[in-house]
Amino acid sequence: MSDKKITGLVIVKNARLSFNQLFTAQTIGDSKDPKFNCTVICEEGTQLAVEVPDSDGKTKKITKPHSFMKKVCDEVFKNKFGKLDAIYANWVYNKADGSGTRKKFVDKKTGEYRPGTDAETFLIDASIREDQCEGGKVTVLDNTKTEMQKNDKRIYSGCYVNLLIEVYGFDNPKSGKGVSASLVGVQWKGHGDRFVGKVADAADEFDEEEIDEEEDGDEEDWG
Repeated sequence: MSDKKITGLVIVKNARLSFNQLFTAQTIGDSKDPKFNCTVICEEGTQLAVEVPDSDGKTKKITKPHSFMKKVCDEVFKNKFGKLDAIYANWVYNKADGSGTRKKFVDKKTGEYRPGTDAETFLIDASIREDQCEGGKVTVLDNTKTEMQKNDKRIYSGCYVNLLIEVYGFDNPKSGKGVSASLVGVQWKGHGDRFVGKVADAADEFDEEEIDEEEDGDEEDWG
């Protein structure tokens, strides 16, 4: 099956939650639009369920290692713009060493990598504006698919989660072309060792993104 048929709908399975704003939206940088967001750490057991069309034109999911996210991003970019640029802004899938689009994933005071990561760690980032969420909130479920509340202590830095995201392409006069990911939902999967030390703060870790908001998650963008 050709990779050209890959869509932007992805379930990230068995990833480690690093930081999150899942229950209270916050503004980032100069943006006036509150967003929910999270960053997860990809480990050896992290996999992707990627939606692709089959020969009958229906969709099915294939399972791939987290490294396949780079192909998803490339294909979404090509579907959006017709060809793949050698370099583009990838706000979805990056190494913690800062070699990609995101900043180096370190504590600014100590210069050390954030708990649970090192230079070779891959991270997945996703966010969504509060006004684009049904009921003004992100769907957060536990392992039984029961809705979780803000005070639920099972959500912490170090727990395991599944994410449903939509990767989409954007083109902005200031920042150029790239891909980002809308956060559709989160499922708590299980407990993990809590990260000790100072965890990452969303406002510190994200750069400002110049994205045309009307393109944020449009269905036709999944090509």
